[in-house]
Amino acid sequence: MTDEDLLREAVDRAWRVYRATHNVHESDERRCLLERHLKQRWRAGENDPDELTCSGLAFLERLLSQAELQPPDLVER
Repeated sequence: MTDEDLLREAVDRAWRVYRATHNVHESDERRCLLERHLKQRWRAGENDPDELTCSGLAFLERLLSQAELQPPDLVER
């Protein structure tokens, strides 16, 4: 298995676990953010798929908590 395969496996696993525990569509934009985050970690030298998966899940949870702290958008009328 190549390094890129390991990265893809970590992204897929983190996304599967996240979707199983949250009501998220498979094509949600957070998947792209997850891929970008894990690719940065991978380029920085993290090559353990389990560590990458855990990092990805933590990243997604941070995104969720940040979204919950954001004030709702004001709608112009």
